[in-house]
Amino acid sequence: MLIAGSGAAGAVRVFRVLHQVPIQSAVIGTLHGFDDGTDTITVSTPMGEETLALSNSVAVHQGARTLPIADLARHPDERVKVWYREVAGHRVATEVRLVAQPSDPTRAGNGRP
Repeated sequence: MLIAGSGAAGAVRVFRVLHQVPIQSAVIGTLHGFDDGTDTITVSTPMGEETLALSNSVAVHQGARTLPIADLARHPDERVKVWYREVAGHRVATEVRLVAQPSDPTRAGNGRP
């Protein structure tokens, strides 16, 4: 972010503001869609659908694995938590975490059948 200020004899100086990091929030829901053309994802939540732009440096995780962004298309209807920042009135995703699905539903939670 750049801020202009006036200096001696009416000269304009421009200062770069460092360390100004927007507050990060999260949305939790079901991955409803991924659009590779517009770099957006849609998450269904109890409050409705949220469409978020993907940042250039978005990280996609499933458990301990880091996935390519394109892999989001292979995970429709999976639970996700998406961290985002508000940038110029738009929600921009910085991290997408896919909730790992248990391989055997009878063993979910406590590890016992």
